[in-house]
Amino acid sequence: MRSRTMNGKDRSREDYRERRLLLVLVIVLAWSAIDAEDYFAWIMLTLPAVIYVGVLIATRNRFRFTYFVYVLVFIHVVILLIGAKYTYTLNPLFEKIQEIFDMSRNHYDRLGHLAQGFVPAILAREFLLRKGYFKRSKFFYVTVFAFVLAVSASWELLEFFAVVLSGRSSQYILSLQGDVLDTQKDMLMAFIGAAMSLAFLGRMHDRWISQER
Repeated sequence: MRSRTMNGKDRSREDYRERRLLLVLVIVLAWSAIDAEDYFAWIMLTLPAVIYVGVLIATRNRFRFTYFVYVLVFIHVVILLIGAKYTYTLNPLFEKIQEIFDMSRNHYDRLGHLAQGFVPAILAREFLLRKGYFKRSKFFYVTVFAFVLAVSASWELLEFFAVVLSGRSSQYILSLQGDVLDTQKDMLMAFIGAAMSLAFLGRMHDRWISQER
């Protein structure tokens, strides 16, 4: 498939679509605050999402990601905001799934951590490739996975400090749900998510990157 570089009209269309994504996120953020399960948890869980989007907006003029990446970020942030509304332990849809399949836990937490690897891996991939810091070598992929695991570890530390500052149950804040290996499994899910996105989205992502050159 022949690639093409974006012209001014294409860029204006991208601007419009990106603003539309941001508007929908603001609406979802407001919705997540209405009758949230726990407002302390809501604040702690929406804060990373707001910072996440804020950093991308603040750095957009210096480095603008492809619209493909922004759509993935949009999906990731929606997952975070839904988690903030219901908490990762009490998501109603996944409670139904838990009940139907007689599962031992609510697996929305696992979905969140899968996305935590799936999307940041593509973010790191695009930044490194377009900046020309690495060729597609083993070290390139090691760097992407290291970035994903750093993001995952930072999230686990945030949850830990939320427990310390709030004085609330670690089971509630951390979504352990009785699993002493929950932290390790969360990071494993992020690793799996990164591997999935690199394996399944790589070629599609390359086509989007080629339009930026």
